[in-house]
Amino acid sequence: MPTNTAIEPSFNKDFWRGQAADKQVNSAESVIADYWIREFLLSDFLTPGEAGTRRFAIAVRETMNRSTEPSVKEDIVAVQTLMAKMPAQAGVSAKELLDQFYVPEKTQEQIKEHFTRAKSFNESFTFVPDEFAKFVHMRTTELDNGALLTAPTDRFEQVFKREPLVNAPGVFQFSTQGRIVDQRFRKVKP
Repeated sequence: MPTNTAIEPSFNKDFWRGQAADKQVNSAESVIADYWIREFLLSDFLTPGEAGTRRFAIAVRETMNRSTEPSVKEDIVAVQTLMAKMPAQAGVSAKELLDQFYVPEKTQEQIKEHFTRAKSFNESFTFVPDEFAKFVHMRTTELDNGALLTAPTDRFEQVFKREPLVNAPGVFQFSTQGRIVDQRFRKVKP
């Protein structure tokens, strides 16, 4: 006698893995695209916007903190500056965001290395600017004289004015002004 077994949905089989071209998704008519995708079709990207943005931001931050190549660090500063002004963008991957800003392949490879899963680098998600900013909030520049310059990443260039010295290639003079509101000591890292 046959038994009656319940059919349970599978997490892997309940997602449609395909491609669709939605020309409205990043245009002024994105409200229309949102209706058709999210309300009518009850669909969304497999990777939630916050999660995809977080993975990308952490990889960018880790690359900045661990890379020993000045050109890679300069590329990342430029990317962060551009992304700080970027609105939410749906249906992009980390690779597409970096390509959009013409980030060199060497820098892209180093960022990709900091994704916990390499395939996450190409997963589509909705870029969420506020989520990105949480993970690259403060920027510190260390000078060879021992100085550490720290300011919010999105205002670093306004807080510290940087001028190259004419007679010393690669040497910069930084200047700032403000009231002292606090001072601190830090212990030496072991």
